[in-house]
Amino acid sequence: MLVLSLLLGCAHFSTSGNQFREAVPEVAVIGWRLVPGQELNYRHTVRLLRGDREIARTESWAYLVRDVTPTGEVLLEGRLTGLGTLRREKNTILSQASLAQVEQLERDRLGSQTVTIRLSLDGHVLSVSGLSWEDSLPHHALGLVFPDNPIEVGHTWAYPGSIAPYRNLVPPEVNIVPQTEIRLVSFYSNENGVFASVDFQGQIQAGGEGLPQIETHGEGVWDLVSGQLYQQKQRVSLSQYSEPFGGLLLIETERQPQ
Repeated sequence: MLVLSLLLGCAHFSTSGNQFREAVPEVAVIGWRLVPGQELNYRHTVRLLRGDREIARTESWAYLVRDVTPTGEVLLEGRLTGLGTLRREKNTILSQASLAQVEQLERDRLGSQTVTIRLSLDGHVLSVSGLSWEDSLPHHALGLVFPDNPIEVGHTWAYPGSIAPYRNLVPPEVNIVPQTEIRLVSFYSNENGVFASVDFQGQIQAGGEGLPQIETHGEGVWDLVSGQLYQQKQRVSLSQYSEPFGGLLLIETERQPQ
């Protein structure tokens, strides 16, 4: 009870019949609460939209908490548990039968690999190893950074993790001007628990104003009771002179029931 009270700040409990319902806090300390041997299940959906074409894939992963160090670093080991794909050309979605062979090849390829994620308890993804850069992108979505002090609605802070994976798209010799911000939008409760809602945005600008820049926008929901990411949605695009161009990358991550 003491740990939960510290997590939820000034939260308290009320009862309705035999059901306990946690109150919505005004302030909270937010972060991962994990122990070795615990398993987390998340579904990642990655969609690439380019003109009237769309390529999408959904991956389900089980992450085993291998270790939590005294300094608060978590080691997760992930394995693929499911995969599906979608391809749309104009208004026509290709049949699943035509994609079956591709899906099986991807299941075999990713199913034979293990992803290792180093994560800090405040939400920084320190590293993702075992997969290629493209395959590792969804796993970076487990990162959602919070301050280590109590925060309230309207509080803002830097969120470098929202753009960190896309630094590789800019040549290393090019100087960049990164800008990131995340904001606590609300605390709320429903039949599934008590949550914190955030939105975030980031930019990677390389050189002058007339050069293309990478932009990210997204929303996240944190489960305050379990101390886990509940879901996150991110949009990644290129823009020039404040106008978008090229494709749009959408990454959605959602926790799955055990």
